[in-house]
Amino acid sequence: MDKLKYVGRGEFLTGVPMRDLTAEEILGMTPEIQRQIEICGLWVGEMPQPLTEINGIGQELMRALQAVGLTTAEQVRRADDRALLAIAGIGQKRLLEIRAAVGAAH
Repeated sequence: MDKLKYVGRGEFLTGVPMRDLTAEEILGMTPEIQRQIEICGLWVGEMPQPLTEINGIGQELMRALQAVGLTTAEQVRRADDRALLAIAGIGQKRLLEIRAAVGAAH
């Protein structure tokens, strides 16, 4: 899931919009605000997992994935194999390693 659905009925957290939140918005917030969003019950869905938290995704690969707009594990899971193979430095072997790291095999 690339967004959290807002289910609050007018309740809010200071500094957080009262609407659905995209993964990019959430990842741009401080860790403290992210924790508050996760536990407050005003949004439902799975919190996005940034690529920096995935074992097997190093800085160079992370930058290459981000350059094509893939910033979360969920986005990489859903990405087509051909799209990933089109990224410089990703071949069949690396593709399998990426799929294992994000928990998906296409």
